[in-house]
Amino acid sequence: MDVLRQRLLELMAFEQHAVVFEARYEDLLSPEKVHHWSAAFCARAIADLYARFPRLRLVFCSNRKTAAEWTRHYFAAVWTMRGHVGEPLDEEASGRGIEDDLIAVDV
Repeated sequence: MDVLRQRLLELMAFEQHAVVFEARYEDLLSPEKVHHWSAAFCARAIADLYARFPRLRLVFCSNRKTAAEWTRHYFAAVWTMRGHVGEPLDEEASGRGIEDDLIAVDV
């Protein structure tokens, strides 16, 4: 968990930040879904993240498609908020999707 905490501190240096889980919250507490850790460990780990990083957005999405969609809309909203209304995002202009740049961690 120390490496994860360090990475989250680095992430929080950015003004707009979020961690998107490609799993529903209840899946992380289900022994059938998470074979490597106990449900109690997962619950403590998630609670620890919320307690240590109260400003960090933790978003639980049921699958990769939903996570990618949420991420795309989030960055589009940030782009618009910064005054780039009507301008394409770099990824859209180059023909690449944001999904190509996502880092996925399977649970």
